[in-house]
Amino acid sequence: MRHDYIDTSIEAWEAERPGLDVAPVAVVGRIRRAAALIEERIGLVITRFGIRNPGDFDTLATLRREGKPFELSPKELAGRLLLTSAGLSGRLDRLETSGWVERSPHPDDRRATVVSLTGVGRALVDDVHRHILDEYRSALGVIDEGERETLANLLRAILVNLGDA
Repeated sequence: MRHDYIDTSIEAWEAERPGLDVAPVAVVGRIRRAAALIEERIGLVITRFGIRNPGDFDTLATLRREGKPFELSPKELAGRLLLTSAGLSGRLDRLETSGWVERSPHPDDRRATVVSLTGVGRALVDDVHRHILDEYRSALGVIDEGERETLANLLRAILVNLGDA
């Protein structure tokens, strides 16, 4: 089996602190390292499409996942993205300037607004998402379907254990 960065890190800890149980690093370190490397690749994909950062894409993708009419109130959107309203406001300004979202008055409440994905924004998300899925497939290409399912189930168990429900 090939040696990776985490193997090197574990060996260094074992040499520096013999007897210290660093076995969890073999799993947690690889989860963190794989996530960082995948995020780096995704960042390259989204910038090719003119999207400034992953947070901007997450905003567009959140609206896309809503289904028709692809809209949410700013409060709902901020909640789904775990942002403050101030954090969302700047993001929406950028996305609206690009023509990917629009803000309009709420049809039932004159004091409120809704954020909607435009047709151009929807086409962009769908195109970018295809490329992101290709990156995921490429990253996971070294393991077969059964191994992917096992890995997904094991990671789900870890996430549930950590309170991510």
